[in-house]
Amino acid sequence: MLNNYNICIADDGLKDTPGWKIGEYLLFGKAVITTPLNIDLDNFNEHINYEKLCNRSSYLELPEKIEYLLDGKKYLKMGEDNLMWSEIYLHPKNYIQRILSIIKKDI
Repeated sequence: MLNNYNICIADDGLKDTPGWKIGEYLLFGKAVITTPLNIDLDNFNEHINYEKLCNRSSYLELPEKIEYLLDGKKYLKMGEDNLMWSEIYLHPKNYIQRILSIIKKDI
């Protein structure tokens, strides 16, 4: 079903982390509109990888954000950027390598 849509809407996850829905959307190369993210992710930037709502209750901003992504087909570029980002940071091989590199630094 996700293949039928180019723009996906998500919210933050547990304890101020990006919800896994965002990860799923990135793996599918989708443009993302989300509630504010309260942590920094490597090379994951607003207007490149996602559009941000002001807060969890600002659903009235959604039409404006969708229109912004539709204008000039920005959603296609964001989807491509998100697919590349997910290959670097979420692909299982790379994800495990990043975890191991962090553990090595701590040893």
